[in-house]
Amino acid sequence: MTKNSIILIIIFFTIIYSSSSQIIVKNPIISLHEFKYSLQLYNKLKKSDFKLDNNFKNFNEAIAYFETSIYWANKNGTQLQIIKAKQTVLGIYIHQENNAEIIARSKNILKYEEVYEIEDIVTIYYDLKQAYKNTEQFASFLDILPEYYKYSKIYGYRTKTEESYDCEIAYVNYRLKNYQKAIESYKICAQELKAKKEFLEQSSMINNIGLSFSKKQQTDSAAYYFKKSIEAISFYANFSKDADKKYASHFKNVVISNLRELNKDISVEKSLIFYFDELKSGKKFKEKNIISSAYLKIAENYFKSQKFVLTDVYLDSTFLILENYTNNTTRIQALNLKAKSLLAQDKFNASQVAFIKHQDFTDSLEVLKTKKEFMLGVVKHETDVRTKELEKSRLENEKEQKIINYQYIFLGTLILFLIGVLYFFFRLRTKNKVIKNQQQIVTAQLQEKEVLLKEIHHRVKNNLQVISGLLLIQSKKKKTNFDEIRIQSQQQIKAMSLVHEMLYQRENVSQIGMQEYMAKLAESIIGVQNNNSISTTIIADAIYLHIDYANPIGLMLTELITNSIKHGFTNTIDAKIKIKITKKDNTYQFIYADNGIGMDLSNLNKKDKSKFGSRLIKALSSEINADLVISSHNGISYTFTFKNKKK
Repeated sequence: MTKNSIILIIIFFTIIYSSSSQIIVKNPIISLHEFKYSLQLYNKLKKSDFKLDNNFKNFNEAIAYFETSIYWANKNGTQLQIIKAKQTVLGIYIHQENNAEIIARSKNILKYEEVYEIEDIVTIYYDLKQAYKNTEQFASFLDILPEYYKYSKIYGYRTKTEESYDCEIAYVNYRLKNYQKAIESYKICAQELKAKKEFLEQSSMINNIGLSFSKKQQTDSAAYYFKKSIEAISFYANFSKDADKKYASHFKNVVISNLRELNKDISVEKSLIFYFDELKSGKKFKEKNIISSAYLKIAENYFKSQKFVLTDVYLDSTFLILENYTNNTTRIQALNLKAKSLLAQDKFNASQVAFIKHQDFTDSLEVLKTKKEFMLGVVKHETDVRTKELEKSRLENEKEQKIINYQYIFLGTLILFLIGVLYFFFRLRTKNKVIKNQQQIVTAQLQEKEVLLKEIHHRVKNNLQVISGLLLIQSKKKKTNFDEIRIQSQQQIKAMSLVHEMLYQRENVSQIGMQEYMAKLAESIIGVQNNNSISTTIIADAIYLHIDYANPIGLMLTELITNSIKHGFTNTIDAKIKIKITKKDNTYQFIYADNGIGMDLSNLNKKDKSKFGSRLIKALSSEINADLVISSHNGISYTFTFKNKKK
């Protein structure tokens, strides 16, 4: 790797490090492990398993801890983790019954699109509507109620049993004194309960319809629905268990009491019978609202009968119940009746005290009403403020997250760009290296060809001299036959030209493949002699020799094959020639053998001008510095051993 490459890589990683260090959040307040632990606490919170004393000193410490989980989620987490973290803080405020925070934080969580894809959406809407109900923000309650029921149908209801949308609408309208709308919703609710075979609840809704008509002073309609309620209760009692029948009987007494309230002409004695029954069943089921109401009605009937002592007795019982149960309407009516009873008994001072108590309590209720309205206004204002603060925080976090995302995109683009630059650089470097190598090869080839071109001229000159020498030697033979000289000379020239032909067909113009060369040469010689029946075996695989070795070996091979055909084989049946070249290290061995009649080796070294072939073979062997060994056994064999000094 070059110095420039190293510098480029160092710059690359420096840029990546400096870019990434700007977007990594340093030292988050809590770790991922602590974040998951905070979610576990929240799950306990939902199951009412959460005990503050076991985990935190006070609510403020708990809220501060869970707020850090929101911070961590905003910096490191997904949208769902942010939602979960915010739910943990919401859970603490639900425990505190802080309706302003519940409303503000619930609305803030509902700003996240991902919350609508999980079942927690039901719980969030449920807590929000309950907070609206508690703070009597009924308009907002009615706004979000359809959403609560929409997601309840998808993910399941927050309560154990399915709730009724119309029942809740009726309750709100009744509280708002929109009695006609309340009646319409109670009717729908009663039909739904009947379809579900919840007959006790159905009778309760029908009773509420009667109460709504009673508030509108429509006594006939009120009486009709009170009677319908009694019918529904009776039907329910016929198919219920003993315990349920007893409660049905109690509730029936309550409805009958409501019905009797409409009839102003009924005798005191008959009224007292119903009210005592109501009191008895109310005590049995410990329903203080029924008990206090029954005591008051009994006192009112005794007052009508001018039985003032009994009136005071039951009024005192009414006040005793109201010590542990708040019903402002019942208390006002009881104080007013107490003052009247004392006045009827000529107890003027006590009566005056009772009237003062009645007036003070009535005034205090007006003050409380005003204060309550003021507090509701404060809660609404605080809710709006907290909602705006949380929304601002959410938007800031989203903006910060977008900036971080853009930084990541920029960093990713930068990394891809730098990778592309590096890739281009290394590709260019590789190509330059290849081009440089190719230039070196071309230069070397040009130099080689220049040298070889000179060598070719030299070889042509040498080959012409060799041919000239061969012809001169042939001409000095005894009993010279011109045709024989011509044919042998042609073969020798063919051997030399074949070398050049093979050289020029190869890229490397200095090396000859001996297997191919000797095969072509043998085929050519044997073909000229018309002895195609001679079997030739050539073994020279992967042997390549320089032209300075190939030429002499070719001439020797030409002479040896010619001698074998002319003198070695008496007939060509089963005539075999074997040619072999082997290599060990830098030493070569060229073997020629035939299975002819052989020859007499005793006169081989004697000078005889007629033995042209032997002299030529020795001369060519000397040219390549080869050691020659000749043997004659079952034919004749020539073994040439030499070293390759040409590269």
